[in-house]
Amino acid sequence: VKQDKFEILTWAGMNRVRMGIQSGSQAILDFYKRPTPPERILEAGVVTASFSPKYHIPPAYDIIVDNPVETRQDVVDTLELLYKMPRPYILFIYSLRVIPNTELAKQIVEAGVDLDDISANYAVIPPRAANLLLHVLALWKPPRWLFDRMLRRVESSATPQTMYPRLGLTLRMVYLCKRLFDHLRIMDFSMIPGWSGYIAWRLGVVKAWRRRLPRLPRPERQVRRVGGDGPVLIPVSVVEEAAK
Repeated sequence: VKQDKFEILTWAGMNRVRMGIQSGSQAILDFYKRPTPPERILEAGVVTASFSPKYHIPPAYDIIVDNPVETRQDVVDTLELLYKMPRPYILFIYSLRVIPNTELAKQIVEAGVDLDDISANYAVIPPRAANLLLHVLALWKPPRWLFDRMLRRVESSATPQTMYPRLGLTLRMVYLCKRLFDHLRIMDFSMIPGWSGYIAWRLGVVKAWRRRLPRLPRPERQVRRVGGDGPVLIPVSVVEEAAK
């Protein structure tokens, strides 16, 4: 994830980014065999957020919850990472499901924990405090003192705890409405089923609306030079000026 690459892609028409984070805990990232540490995730978040909301739909990040191997600290680490992530952003929150006879399934068995079958709906998120706080962070960054108070109620998914179904339903509905607005703002109908997007396109509404949206200036072409410290990208204008 590099600023110059994103500038070229955005100028060419890219209007959204989706990236898998899954967890903010280094231990759980190692468990999933994901090589990207939280520090690199934050660096990527700085780049993706710099194009939104002016040129992009807010970037979407995937998060896996309800992992019985997670400790309370692992859950808190994920929430802390998302608290630090540059805004705005969207969260795709999924409950962990494991395909039988995979390496991950063997790890789960070795850990001595039970997990729902792969046929269970991974989009159904239990309304426990940690999962509700994920929806809160997707909508709003609370002040630090309030966030710390919210963290006190967070537990690991394996710990018996209070559920908040009504609050969970309310937060999810508000979150989905915000997502809908973010997509309609640039006339993107990919999350709306039916004929609405096709009709808007055929009538010219999409084209007319997008003409009103700001467009990233064309990035300056760069050349690749190899020096003592390795390859470096240099703007063409700099090379031409040096040649003069």
